[in-house]
Amino acid sequence: MAINKGTVAFSFGVDETYTGGTVTSLSLNQEYGNVGEIRDENGAMISKRYDDIHRSGTMTVLLEDATVPSDALGTTFTYDGVVYYIDGISEARTNEGYAEYTLNIKEYENCSSVTTA
Repeated sequence: MAINKGTVAFSFGVDETYTGGTVTSLSLNQEYGNVGEIRDENGAMISKRYDDIHRSGTMTVLLEDATVPSDALGTTFTYDGVVYYIDGISEARTNEGYAEYTLNIKEYENCSSVTTA
């Protein structure tokens, strides 16, 4: 018989919440989809422009009922003012721990993250 102490909703070091579970890890990165360089007659770069920000990352959650909603792919959520969409889901299980689900998340600066049915 397992003994649980504490609350269901707790976060240490991660300030994101997930309805029906606890976020255990959040990793975000940013890169530019369009990088333009201007070179002079000698081939030396004299200017560079960065445009079209692409953000991506992963969010790992422990779900209370250990079931990822079937409609999770393509849904959106907001973190730090940026709307991300869920692009992929992976599952990891061990015999000494809880089932963890890692959600791949993406956002493109000039592309709406809103999905339509």
